Amino acid sequence: SLNNNINARNNQLHLPPFKIEFENQQKPPEIQVLNDLVKQNHKLNISTAFYSKYIQSHNVLLLFANDSSTYEMLFENSSWPNLICNLSFKVTLPRRIPVSYSVIVNRIPREWNVDTIHPLIAERYTSTDRVTRIFRDDQPTTKVRIDFHSQDD
Repeated sequence: SLNNNINARNNQLHLPPFKIEFENQQKPPEIQVLNDLVKQNHKLNISTAFYSKYIQSHNVLLLFANDSSTYEMLFENSSWPNLICNLSFKVTLPRRIPVSYSVIVNRIPREWNVDTIHPLIAERYTSTDRVTRIFRDDQPTTKVRIDFHSQDD
């Protein structure tokens, strides 16, 4: 069915995690965090969260969206509650954007600085996350990758 195909495609997106760091090195149980988030925002489709295995960030909870709409929603500050499990927290957005949220634009002059064109693109496409020049053999090409945090743009 169409829904099964869409769900299978979303599972193949390998959406990167959002990182949640709680105040004072607190580590509420993962299931409590998931339940509290969904209770405070019923639109969220999340079921996977676990603490980082790295010693230096052992109290950082990795939160994974189950689908692209939840992934996109989590980029918006309004989707996050003020407290989770009665604790203050800080969210770090994913650094890596899935390729399905990117486009490659050809024929961008090599002499154009991506830092200059990024705000111009973001003016038109509000979910613009990153604009990166593509290099080949350490030389700039006329191709630019534009990453978005929403597929609506």
